[in-house]
Amino acid sequence: MKKLLTLLAASASIVSASATVVACGNKAPTNVVFMFDASVGTSSAITKQYQILVDKYNEQNPDNPVEVEIEFAAAGAIQNAILSGEVLPDLYVTYPDNVTRYLTTAEEEVVKMDDYFDTETFEPMIDSFMDEGKIGDGQYVLPMAKSFDVTNVNLRMLKELCEIVLGTESTTGQFWQKDGFHEEYTIESSNLFIDTTVVEPDENLKTLMTNIATVNNANDLRKILLKDSNNVLLAKLIYELNDKVDRNVLRDTDKVYGIGLDDMPNKVYSQYAESIEKSRIITSAQNKEFFYNYYDDQFYINDDTGMEGIDSAFKMLQDLKDIKEPGQSLSGNIDESKQNELIYTIDPSMSGTKKYSSDFFAAGTMLMASGSTAGSFYYQSKTGVKDEVFVKMNDILTIGTPTKDGEQYIMQQGPGIAAFKSTNDEKTEVAKDFVSFMMEAQNMAEFAIYTGYMPSNAKTYSDTDYMEWLKGTKNPGSSSRDNAILLQVAELIEDKTNSHFVTIEGSPMGTGVRDKVFKNVVQNQMFNDAKAVFVNSDKKVGNKNSTDTTFWKTAQPAIHNIYTDFIATGKEKYQSDTKNKSAILNERKKSL
Repeated sequence: MKKLLTLLAASASIVSASATVVACGNKAPTNVVFMFDASVGTSSAITKQYQILVDKYNEQNPDNPVEVEIEFAAAGAIQNAILSGEVLPDLYVTYPDNVTRYLTTAEEEVVKMDDYFDTETFEPMIDSFMDEGKIGDGQYVLPMAKSFDVTNVNLRMLKELCEIVLGTESTTGQFWQKDGFHEEYTIESSNLFIDTTVVEPDENLKTLMTNIATVNNANDLRKILLKDSNNVLLAKLIYELNDKVDRNVLRDTDKVYGIGLDDMPNKVYSQYAESIEKSRIITSAQNKEFFYNYYDDQFYINDDTGMEGIDSAFKMLQDLKDIKEPGQSLSGNIDESKQNELIYTIDPSMSGTKKYSSDFFAAGTMLMASGSTAGSFYYQSKTGVKDEVFVKMNDILTIGTPTKDGEQYIMQQGPGIAAFKSTNDEKTEVAKDFVSFMMEAQNMAEFAIYTGYMPSNAKTYSDTDYMEWLKGTKNPGSSSRDNAILLQVAELIEDKTNSHFVTIEGSPMGTGVRDKVFKNVVQNQMFNDAKAVFVNSDKKVGNKNSTDTTFWKTAQPAIHNIYTDFIATGKEKYQSDTKNKSAILNERKKSL
């Protein structure tokens, strides 16, 4: 298996100026190779910080028998190296789903990471940081860069909506006063809407806005905004205020949204976790409560018993869709130029530069935007946004992913560090020492503050200036990196009582389900299909034979494609004939 690792020339397009892609000769590299595969991202901020860690380690350890060198490779380079029998990197940045695939094709090369870190210098901030990297009974991935799928709330717009419904002096709760949410800072309402005196709310909306206006602390407001049903009412209000938007405070390309949703899978997974009341979703063993499982080399779809999470997530979408006129999609009506919309989501099939929810949020025109904390620095307004709608970091409340019951189940994610067997003991020991070095409190603090990711080491929060950097009371360098979003998430992590941090167990099929079913089908096709219905008349998704639901008509072929996309042994386990695949599925369902 251990031949020379050669990297495709295409990988050069993602290499930072401070590193090179090495194409070696006919022998294994002398140094420890630390690989960053583009499948985990191509952010220059992240690759730069990994390069800094490598350089710093080599400078501090001049007597090591070998150095660490970083290589940036094209997406899929590691899997290609395995299939072609080329040499593998000693260390690599990866998601657990990838490691589960490598275990099926090169199990003898994959290394458990239990002794790659020092328990005296590293302690996980929460146990689930380590759980995410566990596959079976082994720790195969160590947490380095952690992010969370959270929802950020524009408090200026929320306050304005309260005043539109209840009156200008309505926000009397302590939360809205100085020293309520932030010390010495008062939330000022935005001025996005004009001539709103004609708004006559129904009792449900009036009750909701009264509860928001009189709330006394952040956690109580979170409990309100974490419920899907409440957010549907808020989105509907914004949608109905379409003719009341002050166009003079908007830029030409600005559009107003109630809700922004960057990642449909994370919403579905958070809803699943809430429905089963567990923070770790198991996929490698029989778990009929979840949508899919992969165990004993077989892939199961639990379309009878594992639909509750999908049902609840889709009910919210259907409730939004019911607000629209017949024939209009959630992506907007192409026949009518409407300034306000209920919800925005990224189209995964879009080519070129994508617009994220944070783009609209930072423009002051989106009430709630869900996305990764890794992009948290993009939520505050920049030059060009009018004062009437300008959003500062202190104007943002961060909550978990809204769900049916609002129990704040927050999906955690982010690539970690994994290893393959090194070609000699010297490289193995240096590789272990380097991983331990990266995970030390101070090194992790510096990596996190410049990448937007969050440290997994509890000692980073207590023994370094990381929290002071987030507060803005100290600077990590020449400029401030204060960030109210990350600070609130850090406080939620430290609290440990009001939040559940969720992981989904790695699976060879996990990426396929996420990308081909929940993203390409649900987040793209269904949003853009004006005729689609998310749930049937009983507010249930229904099974694959339903005639009145688009979900199974579009998702089933995508699920079938996943079977043949993953070939663990180099042989096609499932023939492409649809009838044959259906027979296999039916036999498997009988065995459950």
